Amino acid sequence: MNIKQLENAISVAENNSFSKAAEELYLSQSSLSHSIQSLEEEIGVTIFDRMNRVTSLTPEGYRFIQVAKRILSIWSDYYTNTHTVDGELNGHIVLGASSLCSSLILPLAIPAFLTKYPNVEVSVEQNFAFRLVQMLLENKIDVAILHGPIDSKQIKTVKLMNEKFVLISSFEKNLDLYAKNADYSDYPVVSIKNVANEKFVSVTKQQRLFEKQIQIFKHTNISPEIVFQCQDINTLISLVERNIGYAIMVESAIKSIGRNYRVKTYSILEWQENWPLVIAHNKNKDTSGAIDAFINTIYKIFQIT
Repeated sequence: MNIKQLENAISVAENNSFSKAAEELYLSQSSLSHSIQSLEEEIGVTIFDRMNRVTSLTPEGYRFIQVAKRILSIWSDYYTNTHTVDGELNGHIVLGASSLCSSLILPLAIPAFLTKYPNVEVSVEQNFAFRLVQMLLENKIDVAILHGPIDSKQIKTVKLMNEKFVLISSFEKNLDLYAKNADYSDYPVVSIKNVANEKFVSVTKQQRLFEKQIQIFKHTNISPEIVFQCQDINTLISLVERNIGYAIMVESAIKSIGRNYRVKTYSILEWQENWPLVIAHNKNKDTSGAIDAFINTIYKIFQIT
């Protein structure tokens, strides 16, 4: 029995399918079936009931999968603990980030981290915020960077910064006619009601920024037409530049990505709420070695003491 066999069995259990697990693991179905069969013969337990159309766990198989997950968790903790090669930190960490944070934060954090710790292997899982939380709870990722709040007592979060929401438009729009300067804002301030009947481009419904956008619309009693949705921030800002529609964005996106595009940025008069950007990890999982080093790198970038 080896780690790969355990990973294979867990994947089949989570997908309820040999074919889906094989696709996830980049294995042929016959290779995966042989791996599981060899494992079952070695431990003397039938893990999966193959008689039904949907692959399911036997009672003994369910107990084995729970043990297998604990074994993998212990192995992961060991593998990511501090050890040295020629006096340098070594190990492997798995980072989780939303598509927004992948675009904004990781291009800063990963080069800074790998410059200091070149022997550490870094993997990134990009996903929706609610799935990242679940992956933290299941110890599938070590650290996540996402927008809060996170409603779980098992997850420890540290706020990195407060995001502000802004409205962006193409240079062809005439919002400047309605804009006013304000001491509290770095941008001209406009009422979003001025674009109540305009078209918008947006992130997808699964993303937290979409939820915030809808809150702003409801708060101001407007319902503009959303003509395009996608996960990629670069694409959305590019479409705004091309005058396809307006967009609600976070300020950090404009300061990092938006400066590459010719768009106008405005503060929203009716919505000054802050949105916390956090780094998160599972309280029940040890965070030593490479994980601690990455967290400290993030703290330095955001000047967290």
